[in-house]
Amino acid sequence: MKQETIFDPRIIGDRSMQDAYPELKRIREFEKLSPMQMKFVWYYSSQSSPFFTVTSVEDRCKLSIKESKIKFQSDRERDLYLLIQFPEAIKEACDRMSRMDYNVRSSAKDMVIKLFANYAKYVDSYSKENADTYISATQKISRELPNLIKLKEEGFGVQDDDKRKNASKGQDIAKEYLQGKEDL
Repeated sequence: MKQETIFDPRIIGDRSMQDAYPELKRIREFEKLSPMQMKFVWYYSSQSSPFFTVTSVEDRCKLSIKESKIKFQSDRERDLYLLIQFPEAIKEACDRMSRMDYNVRSSAKDMVIKLFANYAKYVDSYSKENADTYISATQKISRELPNLIKLKEEGFGVQDDDKRKNASKGQDIAKEYLQGKEDL
């Protein structure tokens, strides 16, 4: 079965999630997060995270801290995270991330790809008999094309197996931790 994710930080290297996925820059809850905070939010709250099914929120938090490499200003701040007492901005971002639905985004991405292909077919179907209709439609297509290109290029944050090289790493870490082999 094909495993797919949205906004996966594991495949973007050292880039920030906001740079790799421009849509995230436009979401109010993510605007002021540091790159490491954003990764923490994804690991802790995303339905695509390898830790999403870890039922102990404390364990999920420890795993998310480790993978995100989030930096704390003090031991007290780290302790509050481990007690699942996040700063308000992190709580809001976690709530927003948890509501991002892969299925909806994947369907939207597929629709944009199909629209793009249909537009190309329509443009290729020009005939003199339907010139007025063709001109009107192509003017509308021309106005919409930049938006469709933007949506297509941004891809709704959807990735699939073809783009994921080390994505299973987080699941292995979670499994080892839960089996007591690795101390965080």
